[in-house]
Amino acid sequence: MTKLNKRQTESHRLSIKVGNILNRLEKIAEGQVEATPQQIKANQILLDRVLPTLQATAITQTNETDFNYNDALLELAKLMKNPDIQEKLGSIGIDFTVDKPKLKVIDSNG
Repeated sequence: MTKLNKRQTESHRLSIKVGNILNRLEKIAEGQVEATPQQIKANQILLDRVLPTLQATAITQTNETDFNYNDALLELAKLMKNPDIQEKLGSIGIDFTVDKPKLKVIDSNG
């Protein structure tokens, strides 16, 4: 059998201690063993040292700015007047003149 190093030995000891505490608390919960509130609290404190306590976390997100559809359309219209954007749109098949936007379909078959 392979000899355990010091860290592995400590890990095994800790696992055994945690198992013993959990078994004791389980027996207390099932009524097999009687315990005072102080003993239960002491076991809880020992467990808290070795096992993380799960906590619920609420995540809320607030929108810093209110979305206004009309304002968004105005911003989009301003962007569409930009010649660079018009050129890029044209390269993907959208012919966009400032006054009358229209979609031009490009046939992929040639």
